[in-house]
Amino acid sequence: ELSFMTQLENPRHKKSFFLQFISLFLFHLNKIKSAMTLRLTFFIAAAMLARTTFAQLFGGQQIISNQPNLYSDAYGIAGNIHIADLDGDEDMDVLWVSIDDHAIVWLENLGDGSFGAQHTLTGYDFSWYRPLCTHPVDIDADGDIDVISVEDGQIGVFRNLSDGNFAYQVINLTDWTDGVYSSFVTSGDLDGDGDIDLVMEDQGGGAGAPAGMVWMKNICMGHFGSEQYFNNDDYGGDEIVATDLDEDSDIDLLVRTGTTVAWYENLG
Repeated sequence: ELSFMTQLENPRHKKSFFLQFISLFLFHLNKIKSAMTLRLTFFIAAAMLARTTFAQLFGGQQIISNQPNLYSDAYGIAGNIHIADLDGDEDMDVLWVSIDDHAIVWLENLGDGSFGAQHTLTGYDFSWYRPLCTHPVDIDADGDIDVISVEDGQIGVFRNLSDGNFAYQVINLTDWTDGVYSSFVTSGDLDGDGDIDLVMEDQGGGAGAPAGMVWMKNICMGHFGSEQYFNNDDYGGDEIVATDLDEDSDIDLLVRTGTTVAWYENLG
């Protein structure tokens, strides 16, 4: 037993711990008739398990970028970091919107915990329609991950051409005063037709512009219909999760607006 305790101090032996734990317990099960002693033995073994399990947590901080620029002073909003396999090499790359830099950027995961150079998604002039939020999803069902870009009154998609090469396409082009002005977008098959639709909040782009929750139907292969508004309140939602909350096989929406969390049932 002393040898067993000594091995627990060496992290290299942690993988074999459970086999040793079972062997120790079975040994005492066969040799000791006293139920009280058996409970004590099990308690000691469980304590050793806890000490081994929590002996090592995480390593030090490993910075992969010093320039995410996720928060916009001008807009008062913060972008979100996403992970997705953007180049099809089966590891998770990192994606975000650099709002005040007018850019969508991603870092390639090299597969060993290190990351390559920063890539900027190009294909459209963001000098006016700056991106506010983004969302990675296979929007055209071709097996690779595309990138949705919601901008000042405009919605677009960077279609993944393979190996992390993208081509930009406008989904809905409007002017700033009546277009979608959003800081959060997500996706899901909202109408149950097998295509991935988009849902976002709209803060209202200008005087008289609509505001609230809005979704766009994926008609086919990433081609979308016009915006469909619901819950026309003043702000929409700061965060949105699309999932089946009531287990009726359709996608509902969980929404946080400020300090309020609510959900919207999909009525079909």
